[in-house]
Amino acid sequence: SIWVGPYTFETAPSCTETCTFTLVLDDTYGDGWNGGEVTISQNGQTVGTYTIEDGYDATYTVTLCKGIAAVIEYTQGSYPTENSFQLKDDNNFAVVSHSGGAGNLNQAFTPNCGAAPVECTTTCAYTLVLEDSYGDGWNGGSVIVTQVGVSSESYTIDDGDEETFTLN
Repeated sequence: SIWVGPYTFETAPSCTETCTFTLVLDDTYGDGWNGGEVTISQNGQTVGTYTIEDGYDATYTVTLCKGIAAVIEYTQGSYPTENSFQLKDDNNFAVVSHSGGAGNLNQAFTPNCGAAPVECTTTCAYTLVLEDSYGDGWNGGSVIVTQVGVSSESYTIDDGDEETFTLN
């Protein structure tokens, strides 16, 4: 018989419900990621490997199984400080984001989709903690927080290794 094995094969995870994410890659210099890449896997299987071959940005649609742990891995290439990415859910919320200058990344998360954004009927308070491992501030870097129906605000560490902000 031609079916004499062993044969090696892979199967995709079995899903009852999927979530669609948008993976946005950026390169500040505009020459692509120079060997850098993002790999997303789920249930031990590679879903996809993504990069920017040339140019400033690339956007990909990524479909994952809801409720099954996934891993997103960033492997830096040459000039990693030029690279950054965000994996956004169906509410345009960044589930995972990373700046290549921060080194390689291997982060687990569990896809959840279809959930409505959190809406407060009273005042909601959140704590934003910024950290700087060197202790000299963020040297011009910042985080911009945008709330639906409220103007955006920018937060940074001017000097030191940590700043804490209360967001209402």
